[in-house]
Order: sequence, then C-alpha cells, then structure tokens
Amino acid sequence: MRLAFLLFTLIGFNTSFTQSTFEQEYQEEYDKRIQLEYINGKYIPVDLDDCFKELLRISDPQGIEIFKLGDEQLVSRKLHFGLGKWMISNWSFYEGSRLSHYLKGLGIHHPDDMAQFIIVSFHRHLNGKEMRIEDRIQVFQEKRLKEQEERLKAKTDTIINYN
Repeated sequence: MRLAFLLFTLIGFNTSFTQSTFEQEYQEEYDKRIQLEYINGKYIPVDLDDCFKELLRISDPQGIEIFKLGDEQLVSRKLHFGLGKWMISNWSFYEGSRLSHYLKGLGIHHPDDMAQFIIVSFHRHLNGKEMRIEDRIQVFQEKRLKEQEERLKAKTDTIINYN
C-alpha cells in the first residue's frame, strides 16, 4: 500500500513539474516572439494599419481591386482558407507574434477569428466603410463562448448518459 502511494505521489509530482516547466518555457518563447519584427523571414505587422500596408505591399493590385469590389461576407468566407490560413501560418497566430499579441489585446484570441477579423477589416478599409471593431470583437467572443458552453454541455451529457 505504501509503495503504491509513493509511486502515485512521484508520478503526480513528475507530471505537474513537467507541465509547469512546459508552461514556463512556452511563456518565455512567447515573450520573445511577440517582440520580433520578422519570424521565419516573414515581416510581422504590428497592428491593423500595418496589416493593411503589408497586404497592399505583397498583393497583386488587380487582386486587391477584385477583393475590394466583392461582397464582404462572400469575400471573407472564400478567402479564409487561402489568405486567412496564410496569415495564421506566416504571421504566427498559434505560436505568438507581435500581431497576434496585439489582436489578443483587442479581445480576439482564436487564430481563425484573427484572420477573419483582418480580412473583413481590410475589405472595409479599402471601401472606406466604418470598422465597427468593438461590435465585431463582441461577435467573436460570443461565438467562442457559445462553442465552449456547447462542448461543456456535450461532455456533461456524455457523463450523465454513462452513469
């Protein structure tokens, strides 16, 4: 009995120590990444206005014009798996970058939401439309909260069904 308790204690300690070490290393790396102007050779915009400048710089003018003339919702849906995934990967939304850190500061935490937010914002910028940043951020937050509640409910329902 004592041996089992000792093993359980050592395994529990080792797991919590490893998780704590991992979290500390992740935070240290994140803190470094959010200061970088370039990651993997890609320029990382510092804020939304800088995103617009960078997107104009790296995009074909003809493509920009087509994007500008498109319906906002249609364009944002169609570009999510192209331009959106490019931004998520190249601007390091999962690993952390100065841009993802800026967006988190606004209240947008999920990389897909970050990309969608930038795409719609860029479209509005090009068309001289009101950004309505706070309203759009609230929609993302409510969407993620609802998803979290649904996951918790599904987990609870599963537990109840097996008892």
